[in-house]
Amino acid sequence: MLQIAICDDEKSMGEYLKQLIENRLADDKEYRVKVFSSGAELLKNGKDFDIFFLDIHLKDMSGIDMARSLRQESEAVIVFVTALKEYVFDAFDVQAFQYLLKHLFYNLSAALSSIRRFHLLHPPVKHPVYRYLHSMLLCLFNHCTCKHIHF
Repeated sequence: MLQIAICDDEKSMGEYLKQLIENRLADDKEYRVKVFSSGAELLKNGKDFDIFFLDIHLKDMSGIDMARSLRQESEAVIVFVTALKEYVFDAFDVQAFQYLLKHLFYNLSAALSSIRRFHLLHPPVKHPVYRYLHSMLLCLFNHCTCKHIHF
């Protein structure tokens, strides 16, 4: 079962993103989406997810710091969903799979398709020595399979 976590301190935005993901995955019965309203709540309760959709600007911590914490224990896919363009390079420093701007949600479908294709072809890398190479492969695969990249 595909486990998906969303972390956004704007409850309405988190629920909206959940609805978009559920609509996109409607044919796939093997998934679960959980919404968290703070970074602390996610880090306390939600480390066993396959995909994390993270906002950058949260009230209790930055999404980048949250991703760094997640990376200490997880090789899961991280997708940043934010209104802020200026953190794109920080996002890829924590091996983000995608960086979506909130006003460009039409990219969500392409991002989900890329994640599914990549994970079918390349199971998650467990050995920490290969983390950097794996993240570069993620970025390369993502950029080669998406028609439009917006930063």
